[in-house]
Amino acid sequence: MKRKTYIPGSDQDPNALKVKNAFERVNPIPPQGGWVSDGTLGEALVNNLNKRLKKIADKLPGRKQVQEVVARPPPPVRFNPALHERPSDLGSEATGDAYKAAPIAFERAPGLRGDASARIRAAIGDLETRRASCGIERLRQWLVPALSGLDELQRIERAYASGADPVNAEQLLPRSADMAYDRARRSIWYADKQGESCAKS
Repeated sequence: MKRKTYIPGSDQDPNALKVKNAFERVNPIPPQGGWVSDGTLGEALVNNLNKRLKKIADKLPGRKQVQEVVARPPPPVRFNPALHERPSDLGSEATGDAYKAAPIAFERAPGLRGDASARIRAAIGDLETRRASCGIERLRQWLVPALSGLDELQRIERAYASGADPVNAEQLLPRSADMAYDRARRSIWYADKQGESCAKS
């Protein structure tokens, strides 16, 4: 029987096939998915970049926020004027803001539905009754910061009741009410201490 011969290096030559396979190796790293098409490496990088840009665009204002930003309220720290670093910041009789040094604990405004202003009005009325011997004019002079805080509280409560912007109603208005409420309370405490001299005279 005549032996079949092949042209060396041709597709029919079994020796050529063995030599060709000897230089081919199996890829030890499995191919990763995510390729949009069988395009070039540059096209795949562009597609990947477009996906990342889309994720960033979804987080821009006007899009659905991933995490809502909320302001953190100040901690309720008890105030001790003796431990203050700069006593000049606590006010003085000359500048009319000596009430800042009132050694009372900080309290947040009890809501924005009228409770805060009602408490301040009641405290002012009680003080005017107990310190009536000082005279209404002198009391009102001491209570100027308290009356200013009361006016601000009432303005904030009206804004809250009339449907304020949701962000302001949740963050800005409560912080402003806390400061006005604290200022009014310190002013009432200061006026009460000043009124002790009227009772002794």
